[in-house]
Amino acid sequence: MKSKFPIMVLAGVLVALLSPAPGQAQAPADLRVEVSDTVVAPGGATRIWLRTYSAPAQSVQAYNVSYRISQSLVDAGVTVDIDYDTPNCTGGVATLSCSFEDEFFDFTPSGERSHWAVLKAATTVPVGTEGTITATFRGYHDEVVTGVADVTVAEGVSLVAVPSPTLSAQPGGAFEVPLSVRNAGANVADGIGMSVDRSAWAMQAGTHYRNCRYDADRLVSCRFDQQLQPGTAYRLALPYQLRSNTIAPVKLGADFTWRTAAQHDGYLAEEKALGKPAGTAGDGPVLRLEPVVSAAAKRQADVDYRDSTSRVRIAVTGRNGVDLVALGAEVDGDAGDVVTAAVGVRNDGPAVLDLDQSTTVARMLVSVPEGTEVVTVPARCRQVVDGVPAWNVPAKPGAAQYGCRTSNHLEVGASEKFRFGLRVNRVIAGANGPVQVTAACGTCELDKSNDKALIVVNGAGGSGGGGGLPVTGTPVAAVVGGALLLLVAGAGGILLTRRRTRFQA
Repeated sequence: MKSKFPIMVLAGVLVALLSPAPGQAQAPADLRVEVSDTVVAPGGATRIWLRTYSAPAQSVQAYNVSYRISQSLVDAGVTVDIDYDTPNCTGGVATLSCSFEDEFFDFTPSGERSHWAVLKAATTVPVGTEGTITATFRGYHDEVVTGVADVTVAEGVSLVAVPSPTLSAQPGGAFEVPLSVRNAGANVADGIGMSVDRSAWAMQAGTHYRNCRYDADRLVSCRFDQQLQPGTAYRLALPYQLRSNTIAPVKLGADFTWRTAAQHDGYLAEEKALGKPAGTAGDGPVLRLEPVVSAAAKRQADVDYRDSTSRVRIAVTGRNGVDLVALGAEVDGDAGDVVTAAVGVRNDGPAVLDLDQSTTVARMLVSVPEGTEVVTVPARCRQVVDGVPAWNVPAKPGAAQYGCRTSNHLEVGASEKFRFGLRVNRVIAGANGPVQVTAACGTCELDKSNDKALIVVNGAGGSGGGGGLPVTGTPVAAVVGGALLLLVAGAGGILLTRRRTRFQA
């Protein structure tokens, strides 16, 4: 009789490799957080963001995020707070602490806006008061990273965005976006900036002004070295053109935010820290706000950031849609084989499918052929539960149906594939499962006759190596081979399913 000792030793080593030590903490692995220098006006409020960085990227389970302002700010009447209903935050004067349960923050090389707080200043705070704000991220596994930024109390102005009318244009047509801002405060605003916080892909900037910056044909920001008198409104008109392959009819939108010169510079610095495109200056004439009045310069801050954004809506008229074509797959395999079934969708145009132009992206419903089982799930697919894809939970193998969705932008002629790993449990000649594509914008789908396709397994009769018998176990050789690989590598891993959370601006 052969000794069982080697097998027992092997099992023991595997258990030791795969079992975490009691109280063992996850290494920080180059985690970093930052907050930006900021200015706040007496009687005003401004938002401050926590940015999270790591190389390589990773998701870190959070325990809490806290903010602390220096005593000099507290003594002068500045507080740190929140301006929305968050039951998991406490404090709100010198400190603010927000706790999290089963929440994951994304740490990336380019940085992510992961959480935010609000600095508020009493009307009695002296202009020129300075201090710091310290933000600390604490992870569930004892990670602790801190960032510090300067805070300055500056003279206040009140920039209020004047509502814009709904516009109308056809694909390929030119139009102008009228924008107005009013200095509603008592002080002259010495220079302001405007950023395009959100704009539809279909909107191409016309004239490239030299005091504005552009990322290819998309307007990023403008700076106006002008002075805005109290109680006065100023206007401009931005030339745009809709791309000819824009979906129609559809509603588009763009957000334009006004800031003081100091806050505009701070915003651009934060965008740069997040790896966002700063754009390049245009080579056209100077874009000006009308009317213009000259005055003296001081460092200033907007009193209320919540009323400084112009939200523009464009009704795209006419008829221009997409033809989404379902792409099926044919695979062959013996019982026990794992094969890859790459199904997908192709956009035959004539319009581009873009997230800005519709309520969502294109979706596909995939039914698993009889006799097979999904063992690997593509990244943008989720199992169907009670008739609905479970988008808010991790992907799980073994379901009978899956819902998939494309990326945010699908050009004319482009296709996207979803690669499912299928294990053949029983060889059934010609086993198939339907795949169906649905358009994001409903009526924009021009031809529904090609929205369906099939996954066909062993369509030519199959190789039949499995004899139609189900595979009910894992080969012993695979277990031993996997164990040896773990021993050689000297490491083990556990796949944790977890919920990822990202806070959006």
